Amino acid sequence: MVESNEHAIITKADLRQLLDAAAPDARLVLSEGKVGIHSGRDDAGGGMLVISRADLVGRLGDPGDERRLAELAAVLDSDIRLLGA
Repeated sequence: MVESNEHAIITKADLRQLLDAAAPDARLVLSEGKVGIHSGRDDAGGGMLVISRADLVGRLGDPGDERRLAELAAVLDSDIRLLGA
């Protein structure tokens, strides 16, 4: 079971928002300790790419699976923290 971390940088809600993004090139970007959805030519001011929508769909398999969404959020959050963010 994945525990909720209220101090997480990447959350299940962030990944759900990315899945729901209309732009096919949408991506989750970390910039100055905050995550946001970016698309098009928006370079996020030099922020770090966390995951693209296409990669997220590919890793999830079934985007509707909330458990897998929470697990992936925890993995991505851990990866970000290991990088010192």
